[in-house]
Amino acid sequence: IKLLNFNAVYNLVSGNVDLDWITSWESNNKFFTIEKSHDALDFVKVFEKAGAGTSSQNIYYEGIDNDPYRGLSYYRLKQTDYDGRFEYSKMVAVNVGEKLRFSVRPNPANDYLEIIFGDKANNAVFVMTPEQNAELIIYNAKGQSVYIKKFDGAFYKFRIDVSQFEDGVYLINLKSNDGYHTVKFVKD
Repeated sequence: IKLLNFNAVYNLVSGNVDLDWITSWESNNKFFTIEKSHDALDFVKVFEKAGAGTSSQNIYYEGIDNDPYRGLSYYRLKQTDYDGRFEYSKMVAVNVGEKLRFSVRPNPANDYLEIIFGDKANNAVFVMTPEQNAELIIYNAKGQSVYIKKFDGAFYKFRIDVSQFEDGVYLINLKSNDGYHTVKFVKD
């Protein structure tokens, strides 16, 4: 085949990875296989798509990975002929972001407040990463900022000493790439 392009793009609306490719010439082409990997070494099949056999015109193909890996992953296109011979396209990297989640505990708090970022799923913890450019600001009931922290590394949770905070209701405002997040907590 002559492959004109191969694209894999994270769809923010659906949460899927949209894949498409165009061939300008095919000979003896039985099918295509889309494969993905966490590490660009070990790949698994996502789906197969029938080829055109023999063609000398541009053909557009598309498909969807409904269950993409979180974080950085790699996609490649495997083309298989009727005689079993195959070849691979170049890999395409895709970063599947998750909406940032965070929570606080204990609530109400006395001495410390633990801020937990990310998500736990399938026995893995997905942490906040540097590309999220996060900043956390705690405001008291008067709207005054009493604590500011910028994040520049991967992390999952940290503690804040709130023992010197006055008793009352506070807002924690987290600003990151995917928007603003706000959580309330009470200092006893």
